[in-house]
Amino acid sequence: MTEIQQLRAAIAGLIGFAATAEQVLLAEAPAAESGTPTCWAASPVIAHNTEFRRQQVQRLQAIRRGETPPEFGEADHESAERYADLAELRASGRLTAVLGG
Repeated sequence: MTEIQQLRAAIAGLIGFAATAEQVLLAEAPAAESGTPTCWAASPVIAHNTEFRRQQVQRLQAIRRGETPPEFGEADHESAERYADLAELRASGRLTAVLGG
């Protein structure tokens, strides 16, 4: 196995480990867990992380095709509107869809 293959396998393993940890956290977090734009609850954090990973995949796919990767705006991590949008995903049942489950 080459060093690149080993690196890819290690990265895939770490991503899988993180996804499992997020699923456990989400399963154990109270449905009505309170959070604020300055102190996020578990489900908005997971939704935000998932969105970030999808953006990275889009960038890597563009690079693989020889294209310029898309740019995404900086997330305002203290925006009340942004937090409310992410928090609403669990309340509406859409967080499972965001996570790909």
